Amino acid sequence: MNLIPTPSSRVLYLDGLRGIASFVVVVSHFIAGFFPPLYFGAEGKESFETLDAIANSPLFVLYSGTFSVFIFFVLSGFVISASAIKSKNNVFVLIIARYFRLTIPVVSSLLMAFLLLLVFAGIPQQAGSIVNHWWLAFMYQPPIPSLSVVFKEGLFNVYWSGISYFNNVLWTMRIELLGSVSIYIIYLIAKTKIRVGLLVLITLGLCFGVRQWPNSLCSFFLGALIYECWAKGWFVSNNRMGVLLILVGLFLGGLPFQPSQGTIYSIIFDYVNILTPAFNTVRIAGAACLLVGIFLCPVVRVFLEAAIPRFLGRISFAIYLVHFPLLCFIGSFCYIHFGRYSVVNMLVLIGFYFFAVLAVSYGFTVFIDEPTLRCISYLKRRIKQHGVRPI
Repeated sequence: MNLIPTPSSRVLYLDGLRGIASFVVVVSHFIAGFFPPLYFGAEGKESFETLDAIANSPLFVLYSGTFSVFIFFVLSGFVISASAIKSKNNVFVLIIARYFRLTIPVVSSLLMAFLLLLVFAGIPQQAGSIVNHWWLAFMYQPPIPSLSVVFKEGLFNVYWSGISYFNNVLWTMRIELLGSVSIYIIYLIAKTKIRVGLLVLITLGLCFGVRQWPNSLCSFFLGALIYECWAKGWFVSNNRMGVLLILVGLFLGGLPFQPSQGTIYSIIFDYVNILTPAFNTVRIAGAACLLVGIFLCPVVRVFLEAAIPRFLGRISFAIYLVHFPLLCFIGSFCYIHFGRYSVVNMLVLIGFYFFAVLAVSYGFTVFIDEPTLRCISYLKRRIKQHGVRPI
């Protein structure tokens, strides 16, 4: 057995994991929009029994966007912990930098959604009525908000309320920012000897003591705990144990959106939900098992370091931000006028949509996300050079 090296540079296989998770989110929303019984289950309709069986099986993990989001959270906790330890900048600089690192791309995605809404107003409702499901029809209902709402949402509202009219996936930004700030503060106030204990207490408190949205923050602190173990070299390569943990993680991550009574997942959900919000906690546990399993399994790490997962990882934040407006407007428009008429047409639509998401995401990464990162990195270096003392 070989010790897994402690972090010294960018961990490429985590980029690959993030990339695959982001792509699963895209698949998830496409299925929710145009094949809803495969996502939400039969919802009482007997004609969808086969799709309902798939939606309530472990196969759901293949397109569970919610599970992928919790993978993002655990990864963010891991990465922010590494940043908090290594950075020489003032903690307030790190917090402000994190805010702008999230906000500039977020506002850009909202502007894109606003422009699409002006061109394709009413299209999601038309597509939803054809699909005969509430999910697409619920999005972008009139009246259309003004441009000022775009900036109000992007600069403040998504972090305060977790709600966005223009880009529904931005509910995660409140958790991303608060989780990041919390970890920066903990690494400021807690020395090494008590930091792990404090992280454990906070994780358990959030997991078992909170039933509202802050419960999701325990994924951040769990990611920080995984970082602490990894940084100390406590993970030892073991393919069998790694594969076992990965399978357990994927099984837990396959928790359906709405577990049907009588399935294995409904039993797990009911028992766990007595102690903690099962909707979150089961998936968080799955994400943590998956991440630790990857650390233990060299074969999987090699796969995640391949070119395609790493490319998806590079554009993963952009994928997450742009895919939802593209689905609701471009995807819905193409479905109404082309995709619904035959299986072949639908396959062409699927190919076109995913290509469009990747193309737009690549442009978004090159022209918005990566310049934002470079600018923030430059400003942090300048601040450090001018002698701002770390806190």
